[in-house]
Amino acid sequence: PYKPFSRIHSAVREGKQIQIEYRSLNHPEVHERTIRPHAFIQAGPRWHVRAYCDKAKEFRDFNIGRISRVDDPTHSLLPEAEEDQAWGTLITLRLIAHPHLNAAQIQLVRDEYMAGTIAMVFEVRLPVSKYLVQAYRAAIDTNTQLPPEFILAVDKPSKLPAGALL
Repeated sequence: PYKPFSRIHSAVREGKQIQIEYRSLNHPEVHERTIRPHAFIQAGPRWHVRAYCDKAKEFRDFNIGRISRVDDPTHSLLPEAEEDQAWGTLITLRLIAHPHLNAAQIQLVRDEYMAGTIAMVFEVRLPVSKYLVQAYRAAIDTNTQLPPEFILAVDKPSKLPAGALL
């Protein structure tokens, strides 16, 4: 199968834009996009590339496994990495034991995940935070995402900036 990683890596390293054939859950048919990639994100077993998308007119994450072709672009110069304000925004993300656990269960989770402390604290780029929440399978809404499926939770999710959890 075709492996676009090296072509995308070259575009990131050289600051160039590329044309890709891409599929997504919202658009499962192959379609063309012109992107200017600037960073890679590992989200569990999957890799994404952070890029400005000419079609969406914004910075987005693209699952590399869904890219079927990479070509040189045929049109305009897209914004550079410095213009990706979300990527440049660092946030503090705290994961805690799920508040619906009993005291003994909370202590168990703290001992297992947090070396006995109250929370795991991460300083992450805003677009990466959602992947961290997914990787730890942390609840965002502790009233609907309940133990035992969720034993960790995002601390004060409403205080996080827009885009941190979606």
